[in-house]
Amino acid sequence: MGCHALRIYDLIRLTRAIPEFRALAEIVAGVIFLRKMPLQNIAHRTQQLWNRCSRRYSSSTMHVRVLPFGVLKESLGTDAFLVELEGGSTVADLVAHVGKRVPLRGIAVSVNAAYADGAHVLRDDDEVGLPAGEIRLTREPIEAQRLVAAAKDGEDGAVVVFDGIVRNNSRGKKTLYLDYEAYEEMALMQMEELAREARGRLNARHVTIVHRLGRLHVGETSVLIVVASAHRAQAYEASRWLIDTLKKTVPI
Repeated sequence: MGCHALRIYDLIRLTRAIPEFRALAEIVAGVIFLRKMPLQNIAHRTQQLWNRCSRRYSSSTMHVRVLPFGVLKESLGTDAFLVELEGGSTVADLVAHVGKRVPLRGIAVSVNAAYADGAHVLRDDDEVGLPAGEIRLTREPIEAQRLVAAAKDGEDGAVVVFDGIVRNNSRGKKTLYLDYEAYEEMALMQMEELAREARGRLNARHVTIVHRLGRLHVGETSVLIVVASAHRAQAYEASRWLIDTLKKTVPI
């Protein structure tokens, strides 16, 4: 009796995520409680269905709950949604799946409130957080006001902004403009790695790095870095480390 009840309970749990079997589970449960069929027959039928569902779904698919934050939440139009993935899928697979809807370059992902790399294998019912931030190169003017506003969240104690602009002199000579170029693919990869390290090692919640390419005149923003964190010391440290390291290592 205990074994039969467990299988029936497990079936009902399974069907919460499988719409085509939900109605059948409710019927089976109703029959049990109303005692309109012998319990032994019900248990046998349930076991058959359980075996069929387990073979088809349990090992082949899973469902994870995705929680986007900041500008991602605005872009996706929701604060939480379910994603169905193949069994054995990784964080990188999930990012690729969600990335079909919105760009997800340089994002640091958390699984059940702990940061996880792309090779982390997901499990059914995992809760995956997608922290906010943008990592990109652009030839258009950088929209600093929007990016700073998008960085702010209720859990933050500070947002630190580094707005690098073109000045009117360089090495003692008058400057009219600067031309920025980059090895773009490598630059983006390194910028993404900087953002991941700032989130993981320096406890930044949000990191945005946007660098301008092309011809920029005096007073225009060439690079914008926005860091949000629970504490101002962490935000200051991450911002300073990001711009210093970017200038040394990113091929722009």
